[in-house]
Amino acid sequence: IAIQLKKLETSKIPILWRPLHEAGGKWFWWGAKANTDAIKLYKLMYDRYTNYHKINNLIWVWSSP
Repeated sequence: IAIQLKKLETSKIPILWRPLHEAGGKWFWWGAKANTDAIKLYKLMYDRYTNYHKINNLIWVWSSP
């Protein structure tokens, strides 16, 4: 997905980015054990997209308590 997001960045299109929908829910693997798992994954993804891929058009959205 980073390749597609980079294309949108090149076109100067901002993106509302919510990669872990319902992160606090127990029905997805990232929220099944503890909210800390979802937070760790979110931070890992943020680091990867912003620092490794240099994608800067994402507006990061967190949607769980």
